[in-house]
Amino acid sequence: MEAKFVMEHEVAKILDHHEYAAVATVENQKPRLRRMPKYNKGLSIYLVADRKSQTWDPESKTPVSLLVGHEESGSQEAVEIDGSLTLHTEEVLRRQIWREEFGASFSGPDDPDYVILQVKAVRIEYTDKDGQKHEWFDY
Repeated sequence: MEAKFVMEHEVAKILDHHEYAAVATVENQKPRLRRMPKYNKGLSIYLVADRKSQTWDPESKTPVSLLVGHEESGSQEAVEIDGSLTLHTEEVLRRQIWREEFGASFSGPDDPDYVILQVKAVRIEYTDKDGQKHEWFDY
């Protein structure tokens, strides 16, 4: 149990360090990869999206894969997450996540096109600074 706690701590540390994630979904039976703003509270992960985009399907839990890390100074530390996306509608969280840079795409945190997607992880793979991989399922 202690090993899992340590791994969760390391994963959360990497998530905290990065504001964006590489996000992969399938749209019209084709893979789509994009860089999206990410927010997390520990291992609870949220993405910022435009309601008009094809990033997610509001009728179902859209399958998703995220990659966080491998961005700076050749570090091997990274987190890969497989799971699903669901719409998150809590107003407090919408305001908490809002950043001024989003003003280029949205009129403000009350803009109906500004949506928060919650990632429900089913598999997390953590690569530590030595390149060792650690994996667990059904988080």
